[in-house]
Amino acid sequence: CGGAGLQVPQALAFGRCTHSRSDGHGAAHGDAGMMNTVTNSSSRLALPDALTTTRGVVLMPPDEDSGALMPVLEVLVQEGLTAIALPCPRSDETADDEGADTPQDPSAELTGLMAMYSFRATVGIHGVRTTADAQLAIRAGARFAFCLFPEPGVLDALRVASIPAIVTALTPTEVEQAWQGAVSAVHVRPAEVFGTGYAQGLHELVPDASMIATAQNRAAVEAWLWAGATAVSFGQSLLSRVFLSQDYSALRQRVAEMVSAVKSA
Repeated sequence: CGGAGLQVPQALAFGRCTHSRSDGHGAAHGDAGMMNTVTNSSSRLALPDALTTTRGVVLMPPDEDSGALMPVLEVLVQEGLTAIALPCPRSDETADDEGADTPQDPSAELTGLMAMYSFRATVGIHGVRTTADAQLAIRAGARFAFCLFPEPGVLDALRVASIPAIVTALTPTEVEQAWQGAVSAVHVRPAEVFGTGYAQGLHELVPDASMIATAQNRAAVEAWLWAGATAVSFGQSLLSRVFLSQDYSALRQRVAEMVSAVKSA
């Protein structure tokens, strides 16, 4: 997939999953001091295979329509980053072209993109906060959901719909508390504020938690995956200004570099 064009070859798989810890969907951890109760452990949903095998997920920015997102999605899928989280549209995004409010479903465009890429990628959603957001994710067919400070009822709604929830946390206490809630993983964000040394230190303090950490560069990717993180997440540092520049060749080079970093970890 080295060319700059947007052909659609079969998506490339990369990386490997080397973690021996249980992520709570079958095997017992065996530690009497374990943070999770039997009830929490038994109700924890497994992350999608695409996320745990590629060990990378891309969080797409808000405020970009499907026309702008599609060429970027093509590059990501062609280069092997097939776990992608689309932004959760706000439920009040209902203004029509005339500026008047209209009762439209904000999940319509999201659903369309998810359906379009369902056979070539594993597409989830990020930015889920409210029960309305959770219902939108369910209607759209999200395969997983990144939740940011979710209100009561959000995690239960996602669990009932069999959508794995990934909750944002940063400090060891926050990560432990999130993991106790029977989530599928904890999104360590913004991981870069504590430097790459935080990867090993956090894993030692919360060894049983399945973590997905934000990664700004190759060093961060390698540090977190070597420390035992389930995956890393990419955002603005990977996408850069591609939505303005439309420089898809440069994007392809950046994605290839991150894929290489994941393979080496």
